[in-house]
Amino acid sequence: FQTPQIQSFKGRTIHFNIENEIYNDIKELSQKITVTPNILLFTVFELVISEISGQESFCIGVPVGARTESIYNKIFGYLVNILPIPCNVVTNTSYKKLFEDNAKNVLNALDNQDIPFQIIVDEIAKNRNLSGTPIFQVLYNYMNKKALGPLINFLDFNKTKRQWGTLDITPIKLHDQEGQFNLT
Repeated sequence: FQTPQIQSFKGRTIHFNIENEIYNDIKELSQKITVTPNILLFTVFELVISEISGQESFCIGVPVGARTESIYNKIFGYLVNILPIPCNVVTNTSYKKLFEDNAKNVLNALDNQDIPFQIIVDEIAKNRNLSGTPIFQVLYNYMNKKALGPLINFLDFNKTKRQWGTLDITPIKLHDQEGQFNLT
């Protein structure tokens, strides 16, 4: 795959859900290997990216809610930071070690989540190449239904109308979307 000289932001979205039976299997396996379902799926995603790209060492971006201080709780808006997670898939490493390493890498990144992504970019990618995003080209986003609470109703595009307090909200499907990364 030849990367164009100037990045294109054309993209599309494919929505899917993991069925309860499969998710229960994922939870069971994650308990056996003592990682969260998020880390299990992140590691599988990492292995797929490594196989597709032919790379063993790379970063994957992970969005996190940037409301770590109570002062942000009353602010309405999209407060998200992106964490670059280092990935190192060594072919002779056991899966157990890979799961453990990913759990440590994610926890280390979360410990530093208050550093805005732009500051990391400014420090690491001083000579930016406009053909792609700096630091990582792939984003991993794990949405847990329980953590989303009532917001989960807004992700179901099969419903035509939703109630949010006294508001009637009608979702609009966007087919041609902006793609900030090669894969999300």
